Amino acid sequence: MTENYPAKRVRMQKALDSLPANLRNRISLRNAKAVADLSPVAQDALAQSLDRGLKRLAQAVQLLNQNPNASLDELLPAGNKPAQFEDNGRLTASAVSAIDTAAIPALTALIQSCYPDMPRLAAEALASAPAMEGLRSVLQVHESLFVSQPFRSDFVVVTFWGFLRQTQERLNQIISQTPAYQQTLRQSGAGWQD
Repeated sequence: MTENYPAKRVRMQKALDSLPANLRNRISLRNAKAVADLSPVAQDALAQSLDRGLKRLAQAVQLLNQNPNASLDELLPAGNKPAQFEDNGRLTASAVSAIDTAAIPALTALIQSCYPDMPRLAAEALASAPAMEGLRSVLQVHESLFVSQPFRSDFVVVTFWGFLRQTQERLNQIISQTPAYQQTLRQSGAGWQD
């Protein structure tokens, strides 16, 4: 007996809904089953490849079926790898994504310090979530600043301190206006005080 289109669509939608959050909104319905059949390691590699500009999803899925541990270099052929910088000198989205990925371990540790009872796997998933993209970038930039030679000058340190104070004042203003933030901060391990 052949499957009718509505039944097939329901099956494909279930496959799409079963995908990790970092893939769910990026995979078409027709590719959902193939991606859902990949191992979690292969799905993660596919998500990273998409972050870095993967254009040929079907070929990447086929390669990951054959080799679930395929590297990003294998998944992104030379012609599919975006340049590091745009014409205006800014980092490309893929370069920002590489920085973003490098900050995940630091953000995972930070999340666990704020929520000590959270399992490491859950903290890693949160650290990788799209909602945390801005924070990952900030953490990476802070780290690169602390290890840079210019940071050793008093002028840069004082200016950075001023920037952090302004940021803290803005954050405190937001927290003071939102009781839910205050309650969550009191319950966390972040060390916040009224």
